[in-house]
Amino acid sequence: MRLPTRKAEKERDENRVDDPHVTRASFDKMTRDLARLQKERIPAADEVARTGAMGDLSENAAYQYAKQQLRSILSRMTRLELAIARAVIIPENVSEDGVIRLGSLVTVRLDDKEYTWKILGEREVRPGSGQISHHSPVGNALLGHRIGENVDVRLAERTVTYSIVAVS
Repeated sequence: MRLPTRKAEKERDENRVDDPHVTRASFDKMTRDLARLQKERIPAADEVARTGAMGDLSENAAYQYAKQQLRSILSRMTRLELAIARAVIIPENVSEDGVIRLGSLVTVRLDDKEYTWKILGEREVRPGSGQISHHSPVGNALLGHRIGENVDVRLAERTVTYSIVAVS
C-alpha cells in the first residue's frame, strides 16, 4: 500500500540540501543519529502494532499518533542513509599551499574591517558563525585564490572587492 505524501513532506523534499560535502564531525553526527533512529524504530513499530490491535483504526487516535511517529522516524532514517551514502568528506588542513579550497579558513579585508569565514558545504552553513557555502557568491569567488590577491564579488546591486589576508 502506498502512503500519501503529505504537504510538509513535499515542502521538505523541495528544500532538501543536495550538496554532499560535509566535515568529518558532521558525518560522524549523521551516523550516530542514524544508529539512534534505528534503535527507536523497533519500539515505534511495536507501538503501532499494539495500538492497531485496539480496534477500529479510523477512530483510534493512539494508533494514528503511533503511525505518525513511526513514519517520522523512517523518513529521517531514509534522508540520513542517503546523505551518508552520498557524503564527500572535506579534508582537514587543505590550505597548506595557501590556495583557498573547500574547508579553508579564510580571512579577508573589506575597507577597514576583517572577516573570517570557513568555506564548507551547504549542509553546514551558518553565516552568523562564520561558516559559508562554497556555492555562495563570496565562497565561490574566493575558491582558487591565494593570500594577497583581491577578489571581486558581485552582490545584489554592487561589486565588492575583498583582499585575502590569511588562509589556513
